Amino acid sequence: MRTNLMLMLDDERGETATAAARFLIQVLGDEGARARVVELASHHRSLGHRAVMRDLAERLGLSDRIDRLASYRLDLEQGATCPDRQRAVAKLRPGRSSGGGGAEEGLARRSTPACGTTRLMQSATSMPGERRWSARVISSTHLDGCQYWY
Repeated sequence: MRTNLMLMLDDERGETATAAARFLIQVLGDEGARARVVELASHHRSLGHRAVMRDLAERLGLSDRIDRLASYRLDLEQGATCPDRQRAVAKLRPGRSSGGGGAEEGLARRSTPACGTTRLMQSATSMPGERRWSARVISSTHLDGCQYWY
């Protein structure tokens, strides 16, 4: 039964996957299912399924395990429109994630979409007792006339 339920976690019909995950995690206390939900929330190939798994992971108290940078970078790459990609970039801003410091501490991100808005998004590099700001470009992505630096 566990094997079948674990296979259901990959089902892109959200209700099937979430029901299987809830049963495995809440009823059986399965650590393997927790790890799989976190993996799907961080790296699944489908934007929709990744979002469903991120929401589920947050409701199940697993949000601190999600690789938000990888997840939202995939959202940025797979966004169908400029506004979709802007939402992904906004999630990477400092203070927007549930962790309070952006998706990944120490990374600076800059977004310059073709629709005319330029944003410099810097995240704090937290050291014990101090806060520094960095402004380095990690990489850039060109999508549908929008260019993003992060």
